[in-house]
This record gives sequence, C-alpha cells and structure tokens, in this order.
Amino acid sequence: LGNVVLSGVGGNGTGNGNEGVSINNNTIVTSAGGEVTVTGQGGGAGASASNNGVFLGSGGVISSTSSGNVNVNGTGGNGSGDNNYGVQVQTAGIITSIGTGNVNVNGTGGDGSGDKNYGVKLYGVNSQITSSGGDVTVTGQGGGSDDSWQNIGVIVSAAARVAAGGTGTTRLNGTGGLTAGRSNQGIALWSDNTIVTSGGGDVILNGQGGGTGESGDNVGIAMHVSPVVTAGLLGNVVLAGIGGDGTGNYNTGLY
Repeated sequence: LGNVVLSGVGGNGTGNGNEGVSINNNTIVTSAGGEVTVTGQGGGAGASASNNGVFLGSGGVISSTSSGNVNVNGTGGNGSGDNNYGVQVQTAGIITSIGTGNVNVNGTGGDGSGDKNYGVKLYGVNSQITSSGGDVTVTGQGGGSDDSWQNIGVIVSAAARVAAGGTGTTRLNGTGGLTAGRSNQGIALWSDNTIVTSGGGDVILNGQGGGTGESGDNVGIAMHVSPVVTAGLLGNVVLAGIGGDGTGNYNTGLY
C-alpha cells in the first residue's frame, strides 16, 4: 500500500501568510491504507505574521484508511509579527484515521518576537483531530522570543474536538514558550463544548508552563469556560500540569 507524503516551505518575504503547507476549501489528502505524512515550515521575514507551518481549514481533511498512520508536523515561521503557529486546524478542518492507524500531530511555534506563537491550535465547531481506533497524540511547543507572550504549546478552543476511538489513547503534550512575556501556557482548553475524550482508552494531558525571568501566568494546564475532558467506558483521565519557572505570579500547575 502506497504512502502519501506532502512537504512545503513558506517563502521568506516580508508579507504575511507564508505557510509551509495550506490545505483548505474541502481539499482531501488521504491514502488507501498507507501512511500519510504532511510536513510544513512557515516562512516570513521582518515583521511578517501568520506564517503557519501547516494550515488546515475550510473543510480540508487529512486522513488515512485501514492501518495507515497520519503524521502532521509543522513549524511556524520566524517573522516578528504575531501568530506564527506550528499547526493550525480551524473552520471544520479534520485530521483523522479511519481504521486502526494512529494520529500524530506535532507543532512548534515560530521563534520571532511577536505574540501567540502556538505550537498547535485547534479551533472551532467541527474542527477535529480523531481516530477510529488508534491512538491520538497532539504535541505542541510554544515559540516566541524576548518579551513575546501567550506562546501556548497546545490550544483547543471554541467547540473543537480531540478524540481517539475504540480503545485508543488520547494524549496532549504541551510546553509553553520560554520567553520573558506572560501566559506561556503548556495546554489551554477554552470554551463550552470544547471536548477532549476517548471511546474507551485513557485520556492523558501533560502540560508544562513556560516563561523565563520575571514572567508570570505560565500555567501548565489552563481550562476556561467549561471545556470537557472525559474518557469513555473504562478509560482513565490523567491531568498533569507543571507551572513555569518565572519569578512572576500565578505560575500554576493546573488552573
């Protein structure tokens, strides 16, 4: 069974939106049983912003069937503007395996001096990272430099969903950016109807707050406005949050 491999590198211009790989407008990237791997490096220069490593939105789908794994790897660009995400999934974008394959999403935020350089951002109704039976692992490293703030490792918000089906394990690993700015959270779950769950396997969240110097508010795992974290059947739920090492206030493990 053949594998599917996509890779892209954004240009180094000073404009915005120099994405490594952009999949949208109901585009489907899939295999008939082989592995699917998508890798993107955001570009940009100067004050450039929104240079995502991998962008998936507007009904775009990355999927596999049978036993094929899905691997999505993105690194945000290094412009000094904001929002250089490693991997961004929004507006009903879906990453999934339809079968027994695992789903692995890895994102690293850009290391420019702008704000909100998230590792992985999953946002909005019907935006999903799921499997039918394999494990789902989402790993994010917040970026940023200097006084950049809110460089979150993994953020799931606005009724988005992460779920492993069957007995698969759902795992989120997030580390906040190591900057002097504040709110470099490891994992952030925001909003009603935002769901992290499983069909029957364990659900495990490991969040490490970032920050350096006098930085504060670097929470390991932050949960705002009633998100849901649950496991189906006999699955266990484990939340492990470690606050950042800055000398500022409120570097809390789990909030």
